[in-house]
Amino acid sequence: MIGYLTGMFRAPDLVVTDTGVGYQIALTTPPATGETVELYVETVVRENDISLFGFATRQEQALFAALVTLPKVGPKAALALLRDVGAATVVTSIVAEDPQPLTGAAGVGPRLAASIATNAALPATVTDAFTGDDPTPGPSPQPIVDALVQLGYPEPAARAAAREAAAEQPEAELPALVRRGIQLCAT
Repeated sequence: MIGYLTGMFRAPDLVVTDTGVGYQIALTTPPATGETVELYVETVVRENDISLFGFATRQEQALFAALVTLPKVGPKAALALLRDVGAATVVTSIVAEDPQPLTGAAGVGPRLAASIATNAALPATVTDAFTGDDPTPGPSPQPIVDALVQLGYPEPAARAAAREAAAEQPEAELPALVRRGIQLCAT
């Protein structure tokens, strides 16, 4: 499996390494021909095909990997979402559970967009990277978010409450932070 690749970009989707080996890679935004690129690569193996998808950051790669795990979202649809709508818009649409912006991608209709917006579970590193949230000082909010979601609170509200609880009480233990998160979600 190929995870990282650096080389010279040749149109339309070919990256040639220093050793002269060329890799055909689907990209969200192709660079200029002749430009040196560094890509994080997601390898997708199908019954009759091995495809490579290249991304400028690990967060884009992780977002792509999360999208292709959803029902009816294949690699082409996931790449279209990142290319046509943009990674930040995809993440904010999922966090807000707003499917409308997702319909701007080729091959993504209202039903699929609604399914993506309501069913996608994104890693915190991905949501934080694209929503501009800074890491909270003190305890990691992710265990608090997980506990609140298990208790039935919606993920966006749980994430906001967890960040606030962790910021308010940086020295507190997890049970106290979850209790505070419940209080914040209830208001």
